[in-house]
Amino acid sequence: MNTDFFTFLPGGLQSQVHGLLRLHPWFGDITIHKQQEAWLKDLVNEATRGLILREGESGVTLVVGVPYVRRDQSQSNAGAKPLTVLEITVVENEVTNQGPTGTHKPCAAVALKVYEALKGQIFNGLGLGFAINSGANPLMPMEDDDSGNKQWKVTLESLANIDFDPKVMMPTITVAGNEVTLACATPGAQIYYSTDGSFPCPAPDGTGTSYGAPFTPEASCKVLAVAVLEDMRPSDQAALLVPINPVSPTGDTDGNQVVDTDGNVVVNAG
Repeated sequence: MNTDFFTFLPGGLQSQVHGLLRLHPWFGDITIHKQQEAWLKDLVNEATRGLILREGESGVTLVVGVPYVRRDQSQSNAGAKPLTVLEITVVENEVTNQGPTGTHKPCAAVALKVYEALKGQIFNGLGLGFAINSGANPLMPMEDDDSGNKQWKVTLESLANIDFDPKVMMPTITVAGNEVTLACATPGAQIYYSTDGSFPCPAPDGTGTSYGAPFTPEASCKVLAVAVLEDMRPSDQAALLVPINPVSPTGDTDGNQVVDTDGNVVVNAG
Protein backbone atom coordinates (compact mmCIF):
# COMPACT_ATOMS: atom_id res chain seq x y z
CA MET A 1 0.00 0.00 0.00
CA ASN A 2 1.41 3.40 -0.98
CA THR A 3 0.72 6.15 1.52
CA ASP A 4 1.61 9.75 2.23
CA PHE A 5 2.23 10.79 5.83
CA PHE A 6 2.24 14.30 7.25
CA THR A 7 1.93 15.64 10.79
CA PHE A 8 -1.53 16.75 11.86
CA LEU A 9 -2.69 17.99 15.26
CA PRO A 10 -6.44 18.72 15.06
CA GLY A 11 -7.32 21.14 17.83
CA GLY A 12 -5.41 19.51 20.67
CA LEU A 13 -6.61 15.97 19.97
CA GLN A 14 -3.60 14.50 21.77
CA SER A 15 -4.25 16.59 24.90
CA GLN A 16 -7.94 15.67 24.92
CA VAL A 17 -7.21 11.94 24.62
CA HIS A 18 -4.53 12.25 27.31
CA GLY A 19 -7.04 13.99 29.60
CA LEU A 20 -9.80 11.46 28.93
CA LEU A 21 -7.55 8.51 29.76
CA ARG A 22 -6.32 10.19 32.95
CA LEU A 23 -9.92 10.83 33.96
CA HIS A 24 -11.04 7.25 33.25
CA PRO A 25 -11.22 5.35 36.60
CA TRP A 26 -9.84 2.10 35.11
CA PHE A 27 -6.53 3.87 34.35
CA GLY A 28 -6.35 5.53 37.77
CA ASP A 29 -3.24 3.54 38.74
CA ILE A 30 -1.47 3.91 35.38
CA THR A 31 0.83 6.81 34.48
CA ILE A 32 0.02 8.45 31.15
CA HIS A 33 2.41 10.59 29.08
CA LYS A 34 2.46 12.51 25.80
CA GLN A 35 4.91 11.49 23.09
CA GLN A 36 6.68 14.87 22.91
CA GLU A 37 7.25 15.28 26.66
CA ALA A 38 10.79 16.13 27.71
CA TRP A 39 12.76 13.19 29.09
CA LEU A 40 9.99 10.82 27.92
CA LYS A 41 12.25 7.75 27.82
CA ASP A 42 13.38 8.39 31.40
CA LEU A 43 9.79 8.94 32.56
CA VAL A 44 8.65 5.67 30.97
CA ASN A 45 11.53 3.74 32.52
CA GLU A 46 10.88 5.24 35.95
CA ALA A 47 7.15 4.50 35.74
CA THR A 48 7.70 0.90 34.70
CA ARG A 49 10.44 0.32 37.31
CA GLY A 50 8.32 1.57 40.21
CA LEU A 51 10.04 4.95 40.68
CA ILE A 52 6.92 6.89 39.63
CA LEU A 53 3.67 5.77 41.27
CA ARG A 54 0.05 6.63 40.61
CA GLU A 55 -2.34 5.74 43.41
CA GLY A 56 0.58 3.85 44.94
CA GLU A 57 1.06 1.54 41.97
CA SER A 58 3.29 1.26 38.90
CA GLY A 59 4.70 -1.19 36.34
CA VAL A 60 2.78 -0.14 33.25
CA THR A 61 2.45 3.21 31.49
CA LEU A 62 0.78 4.74 28.41
CA VAL A 63 2.25 7.09 25.81
CA VAL A 64 -0.26 9.06 23.69
CA GLY A 65 1.27 9.78 20.28
CA VAL A 66 1.05 12.86 18.10
CA PRO A 67 -1.89 12.48 15.66
CA TYR A 68 -1.13 12.51 11.96
CA VAL A 69 -3.02 12.11 8.68
CA ARG A 70 -2.56 9.17 6.32
CA ARG A 71 -3.82 9.32 2.75
CA ASP A 72 -4.09 6.04 0.87
CA GLN A 73 -2.76 6.76 -2.64
CA SER A 74 -3.62 3.24 -3.82
CA GLN A 75 -7.36 3.99 -3.84
CA SER A 76 -8.88 4.59 -7.23
CA ASN A 77 -11.18 7.23 -5.80
CA ALA A 78 -9.17 10.45 -6.07
CA GLY A 79 -11.63 12.22 -3.80
CA ALA A 80 -11.20 9.84 -0.87
CA LYS A 81 -10.92 11.60 2.45
CA PRO A 82 -7.71 11.34 4.50
CA LEU A 83 -7.57 9.32 7.69
CA THR A 84 -6.64 10.83 11.02
CA VAL A 85 -4.44 8.35 12.91
CA LEU A 86 -3.79 8.24 16.64
CA GLU A 87 -1.41 5.71 18.23
CA ILE A 88 -1.16 4.89 21.94
CA THR A 89 1.72 2.73 23.16
CA VAL A 90 1.39 0.55 26.26
CA VAL A 91 4.68 -0.26 28.03
CA GLU A 92 4.99 -2.87 30.79
CA ASN A 93 7.78 -4.06 33.08
CA GLU A 94 6.44 -7.49 34.00
CA VAL A 95 8.55 -7.87 37.16
CA THR A 96 7.41 -4.53 38.61
CA ASN A 97 3.85 -4.87 37.37
CA GLN A 98 3.37 -8.23 39.09
CA GLY A 99 5.19 -7.11 42.25
CA PRO A 100 3.87 -5.61 45.52
CA THR A 101 3.32 -2.15 44.01
CA GLY A 102 2.31 -3.36 40.54
CA THR A 103 -1.01 -2.73 38.84
CA HIS A 104 -1.33 -6.46 37.97
CA LYS A 105 -2.87 -5.37 34.66
CA PRO A 106 -1.10 -7.15 31.76
CA CYS A 107 0.09 -5.09 28.81
CA ALA A 108 -2.33 -6.73 26.35
CA ALA A 109 -5.30 -6.19 28.70
CA VAL A 110 -4.42 -2.51 29.10
CA ALA A 111 -4.19 -2.10 25.32
CA LEU A 112 -7.65 -3.63 24.89
CA LYS A 113 -9.08 -1.33 27.56
CA VAL A 114 -7.54 1.71 25.84
CA TYR A 115 -9.20 0.71 22.58
CA GLU A 116 -12.56 0.13 24.26
CA ALA A 117 -12.35 3.48 26.07
CA LEU A 118 -11.55 5.47 22.92
CA LYS A 119 -13.36 3.80 20.03
CA GLY A 120 -16.34 5.82 18.90
CA GLN A 121 -15.31 8.85 20.97
CA ILE A 122 -15.67 12.27 19.36
CA PHE A 123 -12.87 14.81 19.73
CA ASN A 124 -13.05 18.15 17.88
CA GLY A 125 -15.21 16.65 15.14
CA LEU A 126 -13.21 13.44 14.73
CA GLY A 127 -14.92 10.16 15.59
CA LEU A 128 -12.12 7.71 16.34
CA GLY A 129 -13.12 4.35 14.91
CA PHE A 130 -11.80 0.92 13.96
CA ALA A 131 -9.12 1.02 11.27
CA ILE A 132 -11.31 2.54 8.56
CA ASN A 133 -10.33 1.60 4.98
CA SER A 134 -7.04 0.03 6.03
CA GLY A 135 -7.88 -3.44 7.35
CA ALA A 136 -5.17 -3.05 9.98
CA ASN A 137 -5.50 -4.64 13.41
CA PRO A 138 -5.99 -1.84 15.99
CA LEU A 139 -4.19 -3.90 18.69
CA MET A 140 -0.69 -5.10 17.88
CA PRO A 141 2.17 -6.44 20.05
CA MET A 142 5.53 -4.79 19.41
CA GLU A 143 9.13 -5.76 20.01
CA ASP A 144 10.43 -5.22 23.55
CA ASP A 145 12.05 -1.82 24.04
CA ASP A 146 15.72 -1.23 24.89
CA SER A 147 15.03 -1.89 28.58
CA GLY A 148 13.29 -5.21 27.91
CA ASN A 149 9.80 -3.83 28.56
CA LYS A 150 6.87 -5.40 26.74
CA GLN A 151 4.99 -3.10 24.37
CA TRP A 152 1.62 -3.04 22.63
CA LYS A 153 0.36 -0.42 20.20
CA VAL A 154 -3.25 0.74 19.91
CA THR A 155 -4.05 2.38 16.54
CA LEU A 156 -7.28 4.29 16.00
CA GLU A 157 -8.28 5.92 12.73
CA SER A 158 -11.08 8.17 11.60
CA LEU A 159 -12.09 9.94 8.43
CA ALA A 160 -11.10 13.58 8.81
CA ASN A 161 -13.56 16.44 8.36
CA ILE A 162 -16.70 14.57 9.41
CA ASP A 163 -19.51 16.76 10.72
CA PHE A 164 -20.73 15.81 14.21
CA ASP A 165 -22.69 17.47 17.01
CA PRO A 166 -22.08 21.18 17.60
CA LYS A 167 -19.09 22.18 19.71
CA VAL A 168 -19.01 24.39 22.78
CA MET A 169 -17.42 27.79 22.16
CA MET A 170 -13.84 28.19 23.38
CA PRO A 171 -13.70 30.04 26.72
CA THR A 172 -12.22 33.52 26.98
CA ILE A 173 -9.61 34.35 29.60
CA THR A 174 -9.29 37.97 30.74
CA VAL A 175 -7.00 39.52 33.33
CA ALA A 176 -7.63 42.77 35.20
CA GLY A 177 -4.84 43.54 37.63
CA ASN A 178 -4.10 40.10 39.08
CA GLU A 179 -7.71 38.82 38.84
CA VAL A 180 -8.52 36.19 36.20
CA THR A 181 -12.03 35.95 34.73
CA LEU A 182 -13.24 33.09 32.54
CA ALA A 183 -16.32 33.17 30.32
CA CYS A 184 -17.99 31.08 27.62
CA ALA A 185 -20.44 32.27 24.98
CA THR A 186 -22.29 28.92 24.95
CA PRO A 187 -25.23 29.18 27.39
CA GLY A 188 -25.10 26.63 30.22
CA ALA A 189 -21.52 25.50 29.55
CA GLN A 190 -19.32 24.69 32.54
CA ILE A 191 -15.70 25.86 32.44
CA TYR A 192 -12.80 23.89 33.92
CA TYR A 193 -9.34 25.38 34.31
CA SER A 194 -5.84 24.62 35.53
CA THR A 195 -2.87 26.77 36.52
CA ASP A 196 -0.13 24.10 36.56
CA GLY A 197 0.03 23.39 32.82
CA SER A 198 -2.01 20.19 33.03
CA PHE A 199 -5.04 19.41 30.89
CA PRO A 200 -8.03 20.98 32.73
CA CYS A 201 -10.23 17.91 32.98
CA PRO A 202 -12.86 17.69 35.77
CA ALA A 203 -12.54 15.90 39.12
CA PRO A 204 -11.95 13.20 40.34
CA ASP A 205 -8.70 13.29 38.40
CA GLY A 206 -7.89 16.55 40.13
CA THR A 207 -6.16 18.31 37.23
CA GLY A 208 -9.05 20.66 36.50
CA THR A 209 -10.97 23.08 38.72
CA SER A 210 -14.60 23.97 38.13
CA TYR A 211 -14.85 27.72 37.52
CA GLY A 212 -17.33 29.64 39.62
CA ALA A 213 -15.95 33.15 40.11
CA PRO A 214 -12.92 35.29 39.25
CA PHE A 215 -9.73 34.20 41.01
CA THR A 216 -6.24 35.48 41.68
CA PRO A 217 -3.31 33.08 41.08
CA GLU A 218 -0.70 32.93 43.83
CA ALA A 219 2.13 33.24 41.31
CA SER A 220 2.74 33.75 37.60
CA CYS A 221 1.25 30.83 35.70
CA LYS A 222 -0.31 29.64 32.47
CA VAL A 223 -4.09 29.36 32.77
CA LEU A 224 -5.67 26.64 30.61
CA ALA A 225 -9.45 26.37 30.23
CA VAL A 226 -12.02 24.21 28.46
CA ALA A 227 -15.83 24.37 28.47
CA VAL A 228 -18.20 21.40 28.40
CA LEU A 229 -21.93 20.92 27.99
CA GLU A 230 -24.02 17.77 27.75
CA ASP A 231 -24.84 16.63 24.19
CA MET A 232 -22.18 18.94 22.73
CA ARG A 233 -18.51 18.43 21.93
CA PRO A 234 -16.05 19.98 24.39
CA SER A 235 -14.56 23.32 23.42
CA ASP A 236 -11.05 23.92 22.16
CA GLN A 237 -8.58 24.68 24.91
CA ALA A 238 -7.87 28.33 25.72
CA ALA A 239 -4.52 29.37 27.18
CA LEU A 240 -3.06 32.55 28.65
CA LEU A 241 0.17 33.39 30.49
CA VAL A 242 -0.76 35.37 33.61
CA PRO A 243 2.10 37.35 35.19
CA ILE A 244 2.21 38.70 38.73
CA ASN A 245 1.27 42.37 38.84
CA PRO A 246 0.93 42.69 35.06
CA VAL A 247 1.85 46.09 33.66
CA SER A 248 -0.80 47.59 31.42
CA PRO A 249 0.42 47.57 27.79
CA THR A 250 0.55 50.86 25.88
CA GLY A 251 -2.88 51.79 24.60
CA ASP A 252 -4.78 49.60 27.11
CA THR A 253 -6.11 51.84 29.85
CA ASP A 254 -7.93 49.05 31.70
CA GLY A 255 -5.09 46.56 31.94
CA ASN A 256 -7.15 43.85 30.28
CA GLN A 257 -5.75 40.96 28.27
CA VAL A 258 -7.67 38.58 26.02
CA VAL A 259 -6.43 35.30 24.51
CA ASP A 260 -6.96 34.43 20.86
CA THR A 261 -7.43 30.94 19.35
CA ASP A 262 -3.67 30.34 19.33
CA GLY A 263 -3.17 31.23 22.99
CA ASN A 264 -1.65 34.62 22.17
CA VAL A 265 -2.45 37.75 24.18
CA VAL A 266 -4.57 40.29 22.36
CA VAL A 267 -4.82 43.74 23.96
CA ASN A 268 -8.18 45.49 24.07
CA ALA A 269 -7.66 49.11 23.11
CA GLY A 270 -10.84 50.38 24.58
